[in-house]
Amino acid sequence: MRNLRHQLRTPVNHIVGFGDMLQEEAADRGWNTLLPDLERISCAGRQLTEYIDSTVDLARVEAGQMDPEQVSRDLRTPLESIIGYSQLLQEEADENGWHEALPDLRNVELAAKQLTSLIEAVLELAKIYGREPSSLRAPRHAPARPPEPQASASTKATGSVLVADDNPLDAEMLSRRLEALGYQVTTASSGQDALAALREQSFDLLLLDVIMPEQDGLATLRALKSESPTSEVPVLMVSAVEEIPIVARCIELGAEDYLVKPVDAVLLRAKVQASLDRRRLFVLLREIGALQDAVVRLAAGVTDPASLRALARREDEVGRLAQAVQRLFEGRAGVATP
Repeated sequence: MRNLRHQLRTPVNHIVGFGDMLQEEAADRGWNTLLPDLERISCAGRQLTEYIDSTVDLARVEAGQMDPEQVSRDLRTPLESIIGYSQLLQEEADENGWHEALPDLRNVELAAKQLTSLIEAVLELAKIYGREPSSLRAPRHAPARPPEPQASASTKATGSVLVADDNPLDAEMLSRRLEALGYQVTTASSGQDALAALREQSFDLLLLDVIMPEQDGLATLRALKSESPTSEVPVLMVSAVEEIPIVARCIELGAEDYLVKPVDAVLLRAKVQASLDRRRLFVLLREIGALQDAVVRLAAGVTDPASLRALARREDEVGRLAQAVQRLFEGRAGVATP
């Protein structure tokens, strides 16, 4: 059941994610005639998310509370509208020369068709466990979404982020969101590739998918936290699975937080920034601890100017404090400042 929910939500994530990014791009580029239908696509995608969450539930299936015909209608109706709108928008974008919109519109259409092909799996479950008319209906209105903060040129974020996801479209959406905020993004298509990248290069943050083939996110997180220096890299888990035991296990293994697909842009920005802020605070406290140790050694008559050389090269407050302590070391040792 968990695997089926993940398979269903993955294409929904693509519909919502690419639909939202298309709306932003259309507004920025003046493709105003595309906006109404793009909003309809995103709205239908969020309705599908709510419907899948409320319907594809093991307890409901086992209790026979799924009417296959009703489920089929409730899923197929918005999917047919998404496919229709995406095809119409592709024609309109092509006619107007807005070719940059075509790849994402094709991704939306492909995701809707993929989800349509998965409906039979849901219906088969309902038939296996019995049939009873269900009162479940897809919500008529999508929940209100707060406006997404836009990062201006003067407020661009900084930092390097590794995104590990076996689904290339999920990885692309996260990468584009993060790059728009100002982060440098590298992608890995598996847990093994993510660990290899972390061993070769320094990253400020890892976004790690939970469900991946061969080595899943939990196994990757466990391996990452068991060795140095990768154990110090903060990790945000990302998944279409939002069961409390899975979330709790991720936190127990050392993850900073958990993001549910389709990833909300506002939550993504907030949680990434909070994780990086905690990471910077941790590093700052460790550097201040090194300065405190140096002062203790100085008071004990031990001079060690080289121990602060790296910190002294910095141009912030920590660097200036390290330079002052280093001068005291060198004065006590009677050596000249290099």
